Amino acid sequence: MEAIKLYLHHLNIYDYIGFAFVGIVFFLLFLIGIILLFKKRFSISFLTLFLSFMIVPIGFLGVKYITDKSLRKAKIDVTKIKPLNFSRSTLMEAKLKNRSKINYNECFITIKIYKKSDSKVKSFLYKLKPLAKKTISIKRDIPRGKTVEIKSIFDGVVFNEKAEDYKLDSLCY
Repeated sequence: MEAIKLYLHHLNIYDYIGFAFVGIVFFLLFLIGIILLFKKRFSISFLTLFLSFMIVPIGFLGVKYITDKSLRKAKIDVTKIKPLNFSRSTLMEAKLKNRSKINYNECFITIKIYKKSDSKVKSFLYKLKPLAKKTISIKRDIPRGKTVEIKSIFDGVVFNEKAEDYKLDSLCY
């Protein structure tokens, strides 16, 4: 629920245009379905009405996906992962580069450390329940094309490159 509130708080003009397009397509398909219903073409009418109601969730998710990939894209490169000597902790350093068409005001970077496995099933299950997960919030302006360094310490996790892997995701607005 928190992610939905965050997304709605950071909508921009392109999101509104995409949502308006989905709404217009829904309305037109719904109207065509009602007209076909009055013309007694029940099978085509039912199909059109069903399609109009399926357009709404698929269209909204599609708008979010397209705007995230085109407007809010960021590149994260891990520069260093090393276990700390005198504690059961791991230091991870990374760089976040703003590759989008807009300036960022706020970014959330999620770092997950999970076990490696040769089995695809085990690998999938390990990704569902990571050994460690941390979300870093960066609340400052990141202009287009600029890079920001990120440092994070994972307590209780000693990273081993042969037995463990990591994944970084970013969500920037």
